[in-house]
Amino acid sequence: MGDRTRPLRWLYLKRFHLVALGMASLLGLGLLEVAIRVLDPLGISYYEETKRYRLEKIADPDLIFAHRPNWSTEYESVAVSFNEFGFRDDPIQPRQPDEFRILLLGDSVAFGWGVEQDEIFAARLESILSEELGRPCVVINSGVGNYNTVQELAVLKRLGEVLAPDLLVLLYIHNDVMVHERPFDPHAQFDLEGRDLSGKLEILLGRSWLYRLIGHVRRTRPGRAPRTQVPIAARSRGPRESMEALGQIAGWSNEHEVPFVLYAWRHNYRPRDPLWGHLRRMGRVHGFPVEEVSPAWVPEAKYRLSAIDSHPNAAGHQLLAEGMARDLRERGLVPQPR
Repeated sequence: MGDRTRPLRWLYLKRFHLVALGMASLLGLGLLEVAIRVLDPLGISYYEETKRYRLEKIADPDLIFAHRPNWSTEYESVAVSFNEFGFRDDPIQPRQPDEFRILLLGDSVAFGWGVEQDEIFAARLESILSEELGRPCVVINSGVGNYNTVQELAVLKRLGEVLAPDLLVLLYIHNDVMVHERPFDPHAQFDLEGRDLSGKLEILLGRSWLYRLIGHVRRTRPGRAPRTQVPIAARSRGPRESMEALGQIAGWSNEHEVPFVLYAWRHNYRPRDPLWGHLRRMGRVHGFPVEEVSPAWVPEAKYRLSAIDSHPNAAGHQLLAEGMARDLRERGLVPQPR
């Protein structure tokens, strides 16, 4: 009997020390949390900012989700303004008689996450081509973070004839094959109601920057195999719907006699990437060019925003704009200079 009560007796005798140790540990973790939020090591604020970006989108019957039109805010201390269509762009002006107009489809790289509005590649491409061609060039940036190809097609169907582009450009990212279900409810993934204990604990811990930092370090430690973020099997739903949408985008461009070119941003570059093969085959079947931009023009590791955020920085956007201008010129997809 004495052996059984000994641990309880020890705990009773040490109760004040254990309480003090627990309080000191909680205080230490709290101070560490505050320090991480202030110092932002590795750019861990990215997770909080992308969460807020998702929560501030609005539901849309055709696009699933979209930006609020005629609105301004900040993400990661970068000013962001949306025009009447909810695009991160200037208001669309009436078309000038000699204007060359490009409609850009894409997601967060086209959107220009973490980069000033006048430094994103759409704005720089517009400036480069206007100067080279000696005529007004307008690049309409319809990029929305996390859009897949199905949503990009929906943008084209809704506004393609209204905007009447002379050229259609799609910046294709690896997560273009992700599937987004209706109805759009960004708050649902953070709702504690209806979840078991482990689910509730995961959501609560996910609010801690310290927890996120530890998770990121674990996922990216040397020797750990990279986690597959999106399905790449040709017959799985995401890639299948993405390729079908690409075919319809190509069909729209043919029907409206608007040239179409696809630029591929190959995340975590692999020489035998199955998704890259799917895109090349779609280009051959439907007759549109497919060109690799990263890492060919923009090495991701060198031009990323931070250790955590792989989006291109301002210098990367400049390289992307220069590469696109050069490629469009070589393919004869822009008018001859005056």
